[in-house]
Amino acid sequence: MCGLLGINSNIPTEMNDSLSIFRKSDWELGDHVDGWGIAFYEGRSSRIFREELPAAQSRCLEFISHYDFKSEIVIAHIRKATQDIENCVANTHPFEREFLGRSFVFAHNGELPDIMNHEDFKLEWYFPKGNTDSEYAFCFIMDWLRDGGSQSVDLASANDIGGIHSIARQISSLGRFNFLFSDSKYLIAYNDHRDDDELYYVLRHCRCGPEDNMDQYVAVVATNPTTDNEDWVKLKPGEMKVFYQGKVV
Repeated sequence: MCGLLGINSNIPTEMNDSLSIFRKSDWELGDHVDGWGIAFYEGRSSRIFREELPAAQSRCLEFISHYDFKSEIVIAHIRKATQDIENCVANTHPFEREFLGRSFVFAHNGELPDIMNHEDFKLEWYFPKGNTDSEYAFCFIMDWLRDGGSQSVDLASANDIGGIHSIARQISSLGRFNFLFSDSKYLIAYNDHRDDDELYYVLRHCRCGPEDNMDQYVAVVATNPTTDNEDWVKLKPGEMKVFYQGKVV
């Protein structure tokens, strides 16, 4: 099982602690050896780092974990390959595509062995750079946004979130399909209908700023809770959550 981590905040936030815990979890689990990746949003663009190396052995990820990158949205992934495909950067999450001047980022946990040859999931506009079922599913969602979405680049709109939720449920019928998805404004988390793969989230609030004069709201989504002293909420089977500025929309 791969590992997912998503963070959404109302103000640019340092991610050092969460990334350190995430990196450590790879070491403890021991079998996530097929690459890692992380996307930091900066406005409408995303700064993405990916390697095919194990996260626990990566000097690059160690540097990132201690560097004060700040972002309102982060999507991270540690990979355990479930199919016999090449271990390379092109097959490493998260994946990114541009649409209407925004960077869309996607990371997936699970497997969809038949999606590439299924008649109901043909691609028209977006195509994979690698050969994973994960990137293929992402391209299918992007195809729908291009042709069937609201064209407003607002993933929280009733049309877009309803359509993506419907597509997610269709795709999940082929296998396992937990994912994180963002358009630089919202963070979407979808939990598959199976009980053996789960996503959890927690909402945090604190006062920050030079004189503790700012309210900071942070939503964290993870494959497994990263703390023991907080009330993490498990997403229900087939449930999708949309986070904006550290809160549930």
